[in-house]
Amino acid sequence: MPAAKKQILDQIGDPREIATSLRKFRRAAKVLSSDRPRLIHRYPNKWVVVFNGEVKAAVNSFAAAMAKAKALNLPKASFFVQYIAKKRQTMIFSGAC
Repeated sequence: MPAAKKQILDQIGDPREIATSLRKFRRAAKVLSSDRPRLIHRYPNKWVVVFNGEVKAAVNSFAAAMAKAKALNLPKASFFVQYIAKKRQTMIFSGAC
């Protein structure tokens, strides 16, 4: 293997692992976008942690959601935390992670 290719792979990691991570990320994103009515019904006004297409936790605060994700040892780049409001609202976080 050429040295340049080896350096790139050393930095980005195994392409198969990256592809697997991206598939998990897509499944989590799909749950939040396509299942919104179901989420509002099941988890109104809760913070949900979604990983690999499943809701792993529903709690009352962002801090509790992040703590739960950490306790579950979820990879940081592969889960979502979102507030499921009965009414749509916009939230902007700065320096949350």
